[in-house]
Parts: sequence; structure tokens; C-alpha cells
Amino acid sequence: MGKTGLLNKEISRRQLLIGSAFLGGSAALVGGRMFYEPHAIEIERIELTLPRLRRETVIAFLTDLHFCKERPDNLQHIAELTMDLEPDLILMGGDYIEDRKYSQSLLELADALSADLGCFAVMGNWEHWIEIDPAEMRRSLADVGVGLLVNESRTLGDAGLWLMGADDPSTGSESYNGLAPFPDDHAVLMLAHAPAILRSLSAKRLATDLILCGHTHGGQVRLPLLRPPFLPFGSDGYVSGLYESDGMRMYVSRGVGTSILPIRFMCRPEITRIRLLPG
Repeated sequence: MGKTGLLNKEISRRQLLIGSAFLGGSAALVGGRMFYEPHAIEIERIELTLPRLRRETVIAFLTDLHFCKERPDNLQHIAELTMDLEPDLILMGGDYIEDRKYSQSLLELADALSADLGCFAVMGNWEHWIEIDPAEMRRSLADVGVGLLVNESRTLGDAGLWLMGADDPSTGSESYNGLAPFPDDHAVLMLAHAPAILRSLSAKRLATDLILCGHTHGGQVRLPLLRPPFLPFGSDGYVSGLYESDGMRMYVSRGVGTSILPIRFMCRPEITRIRLLPG
């Protein structure tokens, strides 16, 4: 073999080594990020103006905790992040536990939360899947200062805010007629688990000022410029962030926990600070 052939062979070997090192490093980086991101909770901040709201109200919104151990390592961290937002109102959007034996983890977190206008929760699909009785859950949460809303409404202090809590629409529960009529002199806020609530409300012509929900986990694993490869039933194509449809605004949270696999990629968990201003 001539010198040119030996040189080309050496260059090819070097390119192969460089390429292998690059691919190995990229795989390690991606893998490391997948397991790092679930622990890197972000605080998302949005500001909205609502008609008929009487005073500024700060909401801390957390959803999709998916506790699956007796006492999660990040339980105290979640509580501290939430309370550091200095909320007037704390809302919890369902899918808290993946087995009844982890109920104490939810209650311990709920007990660490407090706000002047109260703390309220709705049920998610997991609460239905593991067959938690709503009445039992209501009593347990009430003992730690959290009100469970199952197709119920509350007026909140002097804020001029009418809060509705819907049962999870992804389970087929759409008996929301008991929530109407809405008061004309209050801003109307809907707390639900899944974005499918928007379709349900539109079909029943029940217009609200703002809907808060989760369920999608933001896709949990994302790739640049592409839609998530998987969204759960009840997402209705919504992924995360603020949407407007049929004259209603809806915010979809990426949630705090993970489901099926304990990984996230380009989709960090979130707790949301929502600053509502009078319109």
C-alpha cells in the first residue's frame, strides 16, 4: 500500500474515533439530562387581567405530583417553592399519588401549604384509577386545610373571584351543570385536571375567564421543533402554556412529577405563579 493509502486509512480511523466519541458524549449528555430534569423544578410566571376581579390575586398552581414513594425526597422542596411565591390562593390540579399507600405524602405536603384565600384541589385520573372515594379524600384533605372541589364552586373572600372545581374530564365525568349559573359580578376561574375541560365547557356554552389544568406533563419528553411523541387521553392536543379558544383562556401546566418513566427531556417540571390583575 502506498503512502497515500496509509494516510487515508489513518484519517478514516481518526474520523471514526472522533465520531464515536461525539456520539458517546451526546448519548451521555442526553441520558444525564433525562434523569436530571425531573428534579429541576422551574417557577413559571404569568400575568393576566381578568374582568370583574376586584383586587390583585397571586395564585400558586401545582399539579401532577405523581408521588410514588412513602415520602418523596423533594416533598419539602415543593412546599418551600410554593410558599416562597407568597400566594393569596393555592390550587392543586390532580394526579397526586399513584397508589393509595402514598396518601400520607400528599397530606404532608398539603399540611405545609397555606394561603389567605385558601387551598383547593380537584381529583385527577389517577385518583379515579386507584379508586379513591371522593368523600374520603375530602375528609382527609379538610383535616390539613385543603378543600376538595368535585363539580363545586366557591366565592373567594373580597377578591371578586368565583372558583369552580371540576371532576376530571378524562374519566368521562362531564356533569358540570351544577356549576352554573356564574355570578355576573365575579371573575370566573375553573380548576380542572385535563385540558379536555375546554371542549366540555364550550359544548355546554359555559364560558369562564380562565381555566387552570395539567395532565399533559408538557409531553414529558420533547424534541426541538417537534410535537411530543405522546400525550395522554384527555389532552385534546394541548401541550403546555397559555391558550385561547372560544373566548376562554386556558393555562396548561407541565406539572411537578413524571409518569410511566421517571424521566424528562427539554421539559422541566413546573410550579406556576399566576398574577391576576383587575380588569
